[in-house]
Amino acid sequence: MPAILQTKGMTFDAYRMSFRAMRSLWRETGTMIAIAITQFVLISFAGRSFDSPFISLGGLFYIAFSIIYIPYLLAIYRHCLDLERLSIRNLLAQSIRARYFIVYEIGWQLITSLWGEAQKTDSLLLMLSIFIGAGGLLLWLRIRLVVLGLILAVPNLNVTAKDAFRATEGRAWDIFFIAFRASLPLVVIMVAVILSVSIAIGPLSDENRSLQIVLFQIVFLPIGFIGLVLRTVVEVQIFQRLGLPSRQHEVE
Repeated sequence: MPAILQTKGMTFDAYRMSFRAMRSLWRETGTMIAIAITQFVLISFAGRSFDSPFISLGGLFYIAFSIIYIPYLLAIYRHCLDLERLSIRNLLAQSIRARYFIVYEIGWQLITSLWGEAQKTDSLLLMLSIFIGAGGLLLWLRIRLVVLGLILAVPNLNVTAKDAFRATEGRAWDIFFIAFRASLPLVVIMVAVILSVSIAIGPLSDENRSLQIVLFQIVFLPIGFIGLVLRTVVEVQIFQRLGLPSRQHEVE
């Protein structure tokens, strides 16, 4: 039976590493913040409705921007693994070569969007079945493949997708606990924001509801960005604690 993952101090280290990465990669971080603001503006003006039974316009935007974020994710992976820092041009070139990682990221965005769209039904029983059944399966699969993105993104780690899947066998609850603890502070902040904005605006008229949605999106923008960085850092932490092969220098 696999040994229990040692999780002591991981949450604090994850946030410390996340802010250190954003500060060290300040040019890349600034570029990604500008892109995130653009994403917010486009989705706000275009709305989330789309003439498709499968995916919303917002979902298409998220998929498109997930491709744009890939060089930044590569930069964070490399920073956390103490690899040589690449220029933005080299990061772009490497992200193009990491085509399997692109497919992997798009696949998760597409599946998540389709899962959300599938729950839009008048049947409460059907909605709960999709939410619990498909949601549970997706969560389990996400946990088992938690380090696959890192392996596909960074060359010469000497780890295969099969190795990544086998390494998480019997450790699903440990990995879930690690991710839950890391995300909990951000969830608490989001709940506090929701309550604060709701109290500040008061009763929800149509005008107040629109204002509330805009305020939520503005506040959630930095929270979502930090969450993206945090997720990437936690993947590296889990990768290292699973005892999978790594290296400190380029072998290209």
